[in-house]
Amino acid sequence: MFSERFLTGAVVCVVAVCAGQLAGDWLATAAILVLWAGWSLLRDKVGPPVLALAFTHQWMQVTIAIFYYALTGRRVQTMDFIDYRPMVLIGLGCLLALLGGLILGRRHTQPLASPFVRQSESSITPEIKLPRNSFVFNYLREIGPC
Repeated sequence: MFSERFLTGAVVCVVAVCAGQLAGDWLATAAILVLWAGWSLLRDKVGPPVLALAFTHQWMQVTIAIFYYALTGRRVQTMDFIDYRPMVLIGLGCLLALLGGLILGRRHTQPLASPFVRQSESSITPEIKLPRNSFVFNYLREIGPC
């Protein structure tokens, strides 16, 4: 009757509204919806969800204080000194801009073959491989005194 994507979206909306009610802040609802958008649009069909995890890390930097206060009842000191709501809204807007950029970037850089198809070691020519001593030399050159 309903598609799986529609049901998932409905469940996420209900969870987001409940989280907002429990947190006592509508920003928690918006934050969860932004996180869901990131995971639903950045998740790869094959391989680890690297972009989604990086997006989640940035999302956490923006919204952690709201959820910390909701879970512990203790306000982060910064929440008392500034009006944090505009800052979180700007951060969520930036996350949506980041999400849009990642989606556009992935569309324009999709390889013809899957990036997770492994090449055999014999197909890599020796000219492509760099000897280990070049890595060691470059490392020592970078950390050495100027």
